[in-house]
Amino acid sequence: MFKFLMKGILRDKSRTLYPLITISMGVMLIVFMWCWANGAMSGMVDKTASLDLGHMKIVTRAYEEIIDQKPYDLCLTDVDELLVELKQKYPGIKFKPRTNFGGLLDVPDENGQTKAQGDFIGIAMNLLNDPDEIETFSLKDAMVMGHLPKKSDEILISNVIFEKFELKLNDTVSIITSTMYGSMSIRNYKVAGTVRFGVKALDRGAVLIDNSAIADLLDMENASSEIFCFLPEMEYSRRDAEKIKTSFNAEFTDVDNEFSPYMRTMNDDATMGYMMKMTNTSIMFMNFGLMIMVAIVLWNSGLLNNIRRYGEMGVRLAMGESKGHIYRSIVKESILIGILGSVIGTLLGLAISLYLQYHPVDISHYMNNSSIMMGNEYAAKIDGISLFIGFIPGVLASILGSMLAGRGIYKRQTAQLFKEMEK
Repeated sequence: MFKFLMKGILRDKSRTLYPLITISMGVMLIVFMWCWANGAMSGMVDKTASLDLGHMKIVTRAYEEIIDQKPYDLCLTDVDELLVELKQKYPGIKFKPRTNFGGLLDVPDENGQTKAQGDFIGIAMNLLNDPDEIETFSLKDAMVMGHLPKKSDEILISNVIFEKFELKLNDTVSIITSTMYGSMSIRNYKVAGTVRFGVKALDRGAVLIDNSAIADLLDMENASSEIFCFLPEMEYSRRDAEKIKTSFNAEFTDVDNEFSPYMRTMNDDATMGYMMKMTNTSIMFMNFGLMIMVAIVLWNSGLLNNIRRYGEMGVRLAMGESKGHIYRSIVKESILIGILGSVIGTLLGLAISLYLQYHPVDISHYMNNSSIMMGNEYAAKIDGISLFIGFIPGVLASILGSMLAGRGIYKRQTAQLFKEMEK
């Protein structure tokens, strides 16, 4: 039967071409939008995880309550001992201690007087002895000029600050900030290089310093405000992250000690959690809406086709074929059209997505005033789901449209069909 229907589809293009084009275009949009949303979300998750949130993050309970303020006076202590224990208990997980702080960057003139001054976002991490941290933070890709710090008194600054203050490599600048105990701290550092991350929140005023320097600068000996945790292969999985979080908090968190370690996941961040949930919901409604629209178009197409085919219906009824059998054959025909259209649409959608996967779209002009850790370029991302996600609405819409249109067979009288056949 399917062989017979396939021959009819291929030979009678007048009744199959329009539904085929409609399904192909609908599926193409679904596949492309899935890959685009997947790529945008994946890029945002990767960038946010490496720069700001991690897949999970360990802080103190007191720090977690006001985490948006980055209060490093509520930092973790005895970090080295904690890291040794964590690496033994959770092999495969990467643990990266970092400290966020702020202050003023003072640039002196040739007489030692202040020539320029501005605020900055300070990030302390393992710059000297952890190549994996360099890769995680994408520092080599972010370097504009100069070199990575080789000593604890060398820093990296954003290229925007470098140009704004008319600095030169190896110039000495002063960092003015406060220690974890609230007292003022002023230290001099040499500019080893400049960086540009493609993230406006950092590019406007980032200063990167090695963890070994914060003991003197912030009075944080063997301490860190946050420990970033990354899952194997740097692939975020909410389910795996939640399991590790539950296990960690059950063992390390003491509800009676506000300075005991506490783990949170990326989804616990209010902004990031909302954006991930909103994106997933939008994708679901987008696919459902496209399926309904394609079904309506196919319904109209099916009605027109069935009207043109009333003569054919009359012949088949005259030959003794039942209305139910004709109806089922139309549905089977729609299945074949749906599969063919879904294959074509999926290939077209994947082709567009593949191009955008290697040619990202620059959205930097939309991010000028953004404080969110998001990259300036978004690319589509093809995954396993994108290979078949278009078949679900494509085939279902085709079947639904034909089922709705095919109801006219039962509403038409056999005598009327014979009469139309004679015309």
